[in-house]
Amino acid sequence: MLYLDNWQLKFLFLNYLRSKKGCMIKLTPKELLTLHMDCMFTYEKSRMVYVNEPWGCTTPAPLLMLGHTVEDDILCRFGKYANASLIKKVESLVYSGVWDISIYQKELGIQNSSQELCFYTKSTGVDCTNCRLLTGEDEKLLETTFKGYAEEISTAQPYVGYFCDGKIVSICRSVRKEHGHEAGIETLPEYRRRGYAQAVLKYWTMAVLQQGFIPLYSADVANTASLQLARKSQYILYASAFVLK
Repeated sequence: MLYLDNWQLKFLFLNYLRSKKGCMIKLTPKELLTLHMDCMFTYEKSRMVYVNEPWGCTTPAPLLMLGHTVEDDILCRFGKYANASLIKKVESLVYSGVWDISIYQKELGIQNSSQELCFYTKSTGVDCTNCRLLTGEDEKLLETTFKGYAEEISTAQPYVGYFCDGKIVSICRSVRKEHGHEAGIETLPEYRRRGYAQAVLKYWTMAVLQQGFIPLYSADVANTASLQLARKSQYILYASAFVLK
């Protein structure tokens, strides 16, 4: 028997309603964080194994990922090699409502970490005359400005490009996929600060929603430009998260 927990049932039901009536899918911050965690990694028996990447899942997952929603829910996922002692310590801290990365680092004896902020949007996105979905026919053109990115076209759809001066100068594609899609954006340095990244993100948002998935966006806490882009594009903060490696 296939077991579906409450958020999965809600997602499927709301997705059905959206397909019938064109309504927006509404999920709680906890459900959005679950989607994000599902997108980020591949799993074996509920354990994170690899970073989920369209060009191949070869990067090992961290020992631990924790997320904290704007409604004070704390969720955790464990890596394949997390031992029983680490799991017990983490579960005790989570049960006590602890959300302080320094405490987890001290208790677990792990310093290597990264932190991110997680966003979603209620916006339906917008069309743009200079943006369109990229296909295999665009590989050669894409290689001239984003070398090595063409190999993702078939697996990272929706894959959006912004065209300027006869070339692709900004891209946004689905770099993580599950019931949600995570945006990955790149813009040529000489074409930044012109609104092109925002244009491809909004077009990508529209394309993801049209396919019946949730558009998600996350960025490192130190990446000011990426965080500003999320907010300018009407993406809303629903959680913060950190990983210990």
